[in-house]
Amino acid sequence: MNIYLRYVLAFIIGMIGGTTFIYIGVGTTIMIPLIILLGVIEDFKKTIGTIIIPVISPVTIFPLYEFYKRDLLDVKVGMFLGLGYFIGSYITSKYFLDVFHKDTLCLIYGLFSIVAGFIFIKKSKKINL
Repeated sequence: MNIYLRYVLAFIIGMIGGTTFIYIGVGTTIMIPLIILLGVIEDFKKTIGTIIIPVISPVTIFPLYEFYKRDLLDVKVGMFLGLGYFIGSYITSKYFLDVFHKDTLCLIYGLFSIVAGFIFIKKSKKINL
């Protein structure tokens, strides 16, 4: 994949993550399948390590360092994810916070959980679907 395309996709995924964090609290959770499905990062463990970057806090600094030591994160992709996450969550919280009713958000979260679960069950190759 073209390096610039990876960074553009990372930024867009970060925006989606920031937006969904504001609406249904699953910012990083939604980013994992998107990163893998779009081929931004193909290794699951590296994806998990990389999505720690957008949500750096005192709680995540030590796990981030451990992932870094084991070469299980992509710092540049993580920075673009973080930038998109920041901008997406800010814009959504400032201008679009009351767009969806709570019942709609519950439906979106439930559907997302089912789809994400199906994707990861299929990817695990433990069950042939």
